[in-house]
Amino acid sequence: MISENLYRELSITTWQELLHAYEGIPDKGSWFFRGVHKSGDFMTSFERALVRMYKWTGDEIHQVDHRRLILQRIGPQTVSNIEFGLIRRFQRQAQHYRSTLPRERNILEWLALMQHFGTPTRLLDWTYSFYVALFFAIDRADGDCEVWALNRSDVVRELRTIWTAQNIRDIDDHDPNLRLEQTFLDVFRRQQNYVCPVNPYSVNERNMIQQGIFLCPGNETVPFEDNLTELLKTGRVKLIKFVIRDLPDLRQEIIKQLRDMNMTSATLFPGLDGFAKSLTGLLLFPDILRPSPRYRR
Repeated sequence: MISENLYRELSITTWQELLHAYEGIPDKGSWFFRGVHKSGDFMTSFERALVRMYKWTGDEIHQVDHRRLILQRIGPQTVSNIEFGLIRRFQRQAQHYRSTLPRERNILEWLALMQHFGTPTRLLDWTYSFYVALFFAIDRADGDCEVWALNRSDVVRELRTIWTAQNIRDIDDHDPNLRLEQTFLDVFRRQQNYVCPVNPYSVNERNMIQQGIFLCPGNETVPFEDNLTELLKTGRVKLIKFVIRDLPDLRQEIIKQLRDMNMTSATLFPGLDGFAKSLTGLLLFPDILRPSPRYRR
């Protein structure tokens, strides 16, 4: 969990409060958002898989101290070797399932492809859209849920300071999509704690529709929270937590408003699977679900 003194928390109990809170964010184009249905869920799929495979399960997986201990026991070198071993295995065998693949040394595009198809990676999904993040927060929530907002301009400014000190060329000017292998290695193989916003040059349809952006930890051998905390501790990076309270009327209103924006699983996940999942949201609107006359009671 991120320490409470490192972010600002806003409690939301009505749709109007939510709109007012969002409108109060300055320079909205400079923020990333992440919706979570469990408090402070900032685990990458790679971190989650390692912790589960090495025997830490249940609620303890959500406790950063336990995850940190497991990663320490595995060892930094082993964690790093596992990550790049996964990349190599995926590269060698993906040709049997897909004809169009990234260049061998474009590590970020391989990671994005792996993430898309469910392989554990160090990439964590965020979005430029507050309402997309809100959809993901409310969609699977069984209680209170959260939307987190992180200021991109603050993050980039801090990263530039770090890179200058380490004689790393600014990737925004030099190689913004990390198409070169050496750029990726310079930024992400030093095992230094920070997070960096990245997107591959070739963006898949789902990522485009969801206005997605990845946050990639500089050090994959410690929890994601440790990487993010390192930037927040400077006091120059702003993080906001919107807590959506578990109120039936609020939940229904949010789902209705998002539906009016045409924001459903069918639109965010193109394909039959997304459409099928989107029908769950209609349970709140029985008037829309009219059965065939043959089955009407």
